Formats: sequence, C-alpha cells, structure tokens
Amino acid sequence: MSYASRNGLGVNLYPLRRAQLTRVLRPKASLNMQNAENWFKTVQGQKYDWMGLLVFSLAVKQGSRDKMFCSEFATRWYRYAETNPVSENYDADRVAPADFLKSPAFDWVWDDGTDYR
Repeated sequence: MSYASRNGLGVNLYPLRRAQLTRVLRPKASLNMQNAENWFKTVQGQKYDWMGLLVFSLAVKQGSRDKMFCSEFATRWYRYAETNPVSENYDADRVAPADFLKSPAFDWVWDDGTDYR
C-alpha cells in the first residue's frame, strides 16, 4: 500500500502501483510513522489540487488549503514523519516531484534506467 494524492482521486491509502514505477527512493533518516499516520488521518479524503498544480506551474500563488497534489502531499507527509525532503523553509506547495530526486535526504535504491535528459 502507499500513501498518496493521486490525480482525479485525492489523498488516500492506495494499492502500490508497480507498472509505471521509474524510481525508488529511501529516506536516509528514520521516520516517525506515528506522527505521519496521525497527520494523514486529518487529510485523508482531500481532493486532488488541480488548481494548486496549475498555480505551482505558474509560480503565482498558493493552491487550495483543503486539497493537495502529489509532491505537495509527499512533502507534508515526510515532514510529519520528521524528515525533510527539501529545505524546511520551502513551502510544500512549491515542491516538484523531481525535487525528491535531487534531495540529499534520500538514497536511490532502484532506477529503471530511463534517461530523461
């Protein structure tokens, strides 16, 4: 299972999808799973933040407070688990999925070999 905010579905616990998996990253720090689970229960069911994703792309303003897109959700989840995928001064509304690939907070444990250059 995986915690996620999926497009069209929103924030929930979902079966792990392996078919389109391109990278697996493992946090270097231990996670406070109880904190993360407690926070998750407060946001479970929120809708996917399409407007926030558009706003993120335009870098104009913040998205909705009661919806989340994928990397925004993951950033907040990791912060509640007491690790930071990006600078703690960087708002989760501004975190792109690729930021996780550049983060020193994770070890790459699997890569499908796709060259995205």
